[in-house]
Amino acid sequence: MSNYKLDPNNARKHTPRNEESVQKSLNDLGAGRSIVVDNDDVVVAGNTVYEKAEVLGIKTKEIEADGSELVVVVRDDLTPGDPKRDMLAIADNRTAELAQWDFDVLAEQIGQIMESEVPIPAMGFTAAEAALMMSDDEFGGGDEDLPVAPASAPGAQKTKNFIVTIVSEEKARVEVWLSEHGLGDNDFGPNSHTMVVIME
Repeated sequence: MSNYKLDPNNARKHTPRNEESVQKSLNDLGAGRSIVVDNDDVVVAGNTVYEKAEVLGIKTKEIEADGSELVVVVRDDLTPGDPKRDMLAIADNRTAELAQWDFDVLAEQIGQIMESEVPIPAMGFTAAEAALMMSDDEFGGGDEDLPVAPASAPGAQKTKNFIVTIVSEEKARVEVWLSEHGLGDNDFGPNSHTMVVIME
């Protein structure tokens, strides 16, 4: 078996259902993608996949790379129209949805990244979302941080358009925060931690 190490600073929290789903997918459908480790053999991407592969006794095949080439995993046992192929495609995305962010670790890592020259969008967050994640307010910044659109005419009511990054898995807590900040109309996806709020 391999001797790779799990990342002790992994910003993802893996629920029992997430871990069970990953193991079930590996057992029934086989490995669908590669994992990434750094030059100290610490897993960068794919911690739970590696952990469950170890449990199942799945062998590893190491390929050295520097990121300039895309590693393609060719599953010659899968063909178009094969239900197993479609199940693997769905499981690849669904198992990721079942994990959660450890926002304390995430905020710390984003803070360190923002001090570097690495472009923020490369990790999937915009600069605005990253800044909100680092704010003191529990759910992404106080009212003083919210941009206000200019009024269309003197005396006209101002309209606020801003993004709130949610750092809670509990919708009830988010609703309390919105109420405390005088917010009403909101729209956010079922699997998203970011909502766009428009106040008139």
